Amino acid sequence: MPRAYSADLRERVLDACEAAEAERAEIARRFRISEATLYGWWKQWKEEGRRKANPPAGGTKREIDAALLRALLDEKNDQTRAELARLYQEKTGRRIHPASVSKILRREGITRKKKDAPRERARA
Repeated sequence: MPRAYSADLRERVLDACEAAEAERAEIARRFRISEATLYGWWKQWKEEGRRKANPPAGGTKREIDAALLRALLDEKNDQTRAELARLYQEKTGRRIHPASVSKILRREGITRKKKDAPRERARA
């Protein structure tokens, strides 16, 4: 995955554009960025007055009660992830995805695999 451009590079590019040192296409070549990137930065600065990048995207971190999931599993330990997610929603009123159930159980070290009874080996 490509890395983000540095804030210093963005500042130098915008300063060069503001000083009209050259055409924007030439400035983009000089700083080794695409013209689309330069125009995006310029537009953002002119419209929003912001010379810095947007903060990282991401929603709010959802707090899932692992103890409640453990209690739901203790009641009946053969429930599917979807069933656990549904029961969790019934208890708390908050929806969670079945994949989140797996993630929490794995993080908490809760395994759901049943162990087989020991088998005798066939004698030769």
